[in-house]
Amino acid sequence: MDYQLEDIAQWDGRISRALLHSDEVAQRDELANATRDGNWRRVFTILSPRDKHSWVNAVRLDGKKRYAPLHQAAWHGAPTDIEQGLLEYGAWRSLRNGTGERPVDIAARRGNHHLARVVEPEVKHHVPSDVLAGLERNLHALITEYDKSAPRCLRLPELEVLVELDPPMYWIRVSGGILIIALRGSELNVEAKGKMDYVSSPAFRITADCVYRPSGEPWTPSPRRNNRAPREVGWDTAAVARLFISPVAETAVLRPGGVDGLHGFEGCRDNAVQDGRPVRRSAAVVSASPPPPPVQQYDRPGINESGTCADRARYPLWPVARQEDA
Repeated sequence: MDYQLEDIAQWDGRISRALLHSDEVAQRDELANATRDGNWRRVFTILSPRDKHSWVNAVRLDGKKRYAPLHQAAWHGAPTDIEQGLLEYGAWRSLRNGTGERPVDIAARRGNHHLARVVEPEVKHHVPSDVLAGLERNLHALITEYDKSAPRCLRLPELEVLVELDPPMYWIRVSGGILIIALRGSELNVEAKGKMDYVSSPAFRITADCVYRPSGEPWTPSPRRNNRAPREVGWDTAAVARLFISPVAETAVLRPGGVDGLHGFEGCRDNAVQDGRPVRRSAAVVSASPPPPPVQQYDRPGINESGTCADRARYPLWPVARQEDA
C-alpha cells in the first residue's frame, strides 16, 4: 500500500490520561470543556494546528459519555457553519457516543432540525450491516491481541466510520506500533507497522468470519490471562467476606460475609467508600476478627496500584471467594 500517514484519517483511540503527556492531557481537557460550553472560537483555535486535526473526533479523557466536538455541536444546536467547519477538519458524521448516538440522532432528539442535512452521514461504500458487524468483531479481537490495554485504555475503532471516508481507511496507534485499517469491498486489510519496521509490515486479511495471517493461515486469538483462576491463598474467605469483581466497570465490592463488626469497601480504581465515607483504596481496610488475610495478587491486566493503566500490571486485592461461596 502506497500512502503517507498524514494523508489518511487517524482513529485516536487514546481515552486514558495515563497514556498521554501532561501537556496533551491539559489541551484535551481544554478542548472537551470548550465543546461542552459551546465556545467554538476556542475549539477551532485548539484544532487549527495540523497535528491537532485528529482531535476533531476525540472524546473527553476517562469520560463515559464520549461526546466528540460534532456531537456537542449537535447538542447545542450550533449554527451550521460550525458543523461545516468541524467537517472540514475531518469530523465523522457516523461516529457514535457512549450511548450509541450519532450527531444526527442527537440533533433530532434535541429538536435541532436545522442541522439534519448537515450531520446526516454520507455513505460512500455500501457494506451489509451483518458483514460490517462481523468485520468489526474480528478486528477488535486482533487489536486486543496487540494491545492488552484495550478496551480499558484504548477505544476500539468503529467500522461504521469507514463507509463515509474516501479512501475508506484510517490508522490507530497501539502498543508497539500502529495498525493501518483499510476497507476492501467486504473485507479488511490490516497492516501492522512496528516502531522500527518500515520495510516489511505484516498484513492481515479480515473477513466477517475469520482473520487470516499474512501467510494465509487462519488466526485465532490466544487465551486472555485474566480468565485464569487466582492462586490459592489458603484462607477460608467465607468466614470473612465475599469479593465480587466486575471486569467491565473495573469495580471491586467487598460485602459482609457473616462476621460481626465487619466493614467493607466499595469503589472503582483509586477511589473507595468505607463506612459511608470516601477514602482512597490504599487506605481502605477491613476491620474484623480474626485479622484480615494476606493480600492476594490477582491478575488484572490494564490497572496498576496507582489506578492508572499499565500492561499486565498485578493489582493487589483481597482474596476472591471460593467457588462454593460465590
